[in-house]
Amino acid sequence: MTLGHAGITMAIKCEMKEFIELIKTRSSKLFLISALVIILIFFGSQFFPESKFVPQVFSDSRERGAVLTVEIVSFINVSSRRLEEIAELDETRSIEKAFQVINETLELNRGAREKATMLANDLEVMAKNLQGISPEYAHRAATAFIGAQVSLLSHFVSYNYYLNQMLEAIRLNFLGEFKKEEVQRLVTLLNKEIMAINTANKDFAQLVTQFE
Repeated sequence: MTLGHAGITMAIKCEMKEFIELIKTRSSKLFLISALVIILIFFGSQFFPESKFVPQVFSDSRERGAVLTVEIVSFINVSSRRLEEIAELDETRSIEKAFQVINETLELNRGAREKATMLANDLEVMAKNLQGISPEYAHRAATAFIGAQVSLLSHFVSYNYYLNQMLEAIRLNFLGEFKKEEVQRLVTLLNKEIMAINTANKDFAQLVTQFE
């Protein structure tokens, strides 16, 4: 099912409102996880035994989180291509097709937001069970592993927020209300978040191997 121009406007506004709420509800959890990661990096190894052990609940969350991270990065690649497609449609003034792509991208955003919520939940579980991991090298690897995912998730939240704003700006463009400076600002912000996500993803990929 597709949305008309007015429907797309309402959908974009709803997506932005819901995603702002996601940022608010998750920001405190991300802060607590990050704080816990820092504390455990410096003090964790002094209190935990050297016998090798990883709680099963941590392992389960880590495996789910790894899959979710890959899916989130994949979404970013897809959404970037969608923006390029919309730009090409703009040049040919294929307005109806462009609105169709915007509509499809909104649907992708919804799914990506759900995955981000699931990843945040898994990160909470992992952070709460870090104290049960030993020996020291495994504990440090797990701590760094969580830190990389927290960084990636944080930048993804920002990326998704700016993407929603970009979709709205594009919609206005097709309706004759083009704001060049706003679009350029959002392009800069999106590219910045993409670079940060790529860096966090590289760190994450390296840490997956180390933790194994």
